[in-house]
Amino acid sequence: TLQLLEEIGHPCFRSLWQPQVGSSDEEALDSLRKVLPYLQHLHVFHWEPDFQNRRALTVGATRWIRFFKLAVGATSPPPLLIEFLLHDDPKLLVREAATLRHLIEESQESARG
Repeated sequence: TLQLLEEIGHPCFRSLWQPQVGSSDEEALDSLRKVLPYLQHLHVFHWEPDFQNRRALTVGATRWIRFFKLAVGATSPPPLLIEFLLHDDPKLLVREAATLRHLIEESQESARG
């Protein structure tokens, strides 16, 4: 993806980012760092490493705070998309959105101080 973005080299050609399922935090941060100049938005979700089990966003809170700190520190906050819900249950969207707001606030506070 990065090679394609660099070869096209046009400011209107952008990319989403999401951590590769099963990647370590450091691998995910490295891939985010590389795509930051082209970042359009983040797909936010938490899956178990086996890519079979979706989890509530709170389970992946520590990792997402690190991702948000990097993304917010490099640019203005990118748009965020909650991509998956536990059990595909739309009733959980309100809870996940509240968690997302909390994680954003935490990442902004820790980036400032």
